[in-house]
Amino acid sequence: MSVTYLKRGKSEAERFTDDAAVRQTVEGILKDIETRGDAAVRELAEKFDKYSPPSFKLSADDIEALMGKVSPRDMEDIKFA
Repeated sequence: MSVTYLKRGKSEAERFTDDAAVRQTVEGILKDIETRGDAAVRELAEKFDKYSPPSFKLSADDIEALMGKVSPRDMEDIKFA
């Protein structure tokens, strides 16, 4: 009985090339954030998430309200991690 592949994975060389490209992109993003700070974060949020709040800083009340939405199990997992 022969094996029929519907789709084959990428070769090791292709995966290496893809990984290098991703690494270069991430390093560039992190360097931009390190250099330009909040301005870079704002641009990335707008670009990738279409998210542009007046401020990225949450108030204590906002934090409490959001934490109240996290299940007890998830909160325990977060604390454990």
